[in-house]
Amino acid sequence: MKTYIEQLLGDIAALVQTRKNELAGKKDEQERILSTADEAYCDKIAFAQHIEEVERYLQEDPPADQDMYYHFGLLREQFPPLDRLADDEAETLTSALLELWGAYNFDASFPDGIPAKILYPLLLDKMHEPTFITEIGWTTHEFCSYECENCPFGLEWCMCKEIGE
Repeated sequence: MKTYIEQLLGDIAALVQTRKNELAGKKDEQERILSTADEAYCDKIAFAQHIEEVERYLQEDPPADQDMYYHFGLLREQFPPLDRLADDEAETLTSALLELWGAYNFDASFPDGIPAKILYPLLLDKMHEPTFITEIGWTTHEFCSYECENCPFGLEWCMCKEIGE
């Protein structure tokens, strides 16, 4: 299993680097195009692109087949089940997944210090939900419905207690 996890981590790291390179290339191209424009015009273009992303997010549903696995080019089956992972393996895979999420402007809302053994399967499940890719803003994914008794983190890690106080 160790060799497989190392290969999977290598694949994830390559995806992160590819995404960073794509975004850097787009940024370079935008800067080249806008280099002759004044700063106010550039700000208007960036704001318009951001509003376009927000409107799409609010008014449209992402295609049902375009979940994070689709966008990342991965399959759920590539990720080992939790019961086959040691604590350190779950921690390493969880960190790698969060880095991959970040490369695609996805963020996850979860309690600080939550064990990877709790978070890892939640991340994998969330990756099945259809989602848009944003390039200007970030999409934060929440796991909790803010009902302590149904908290996916368990009562020990429930963030709802803090909100209610």
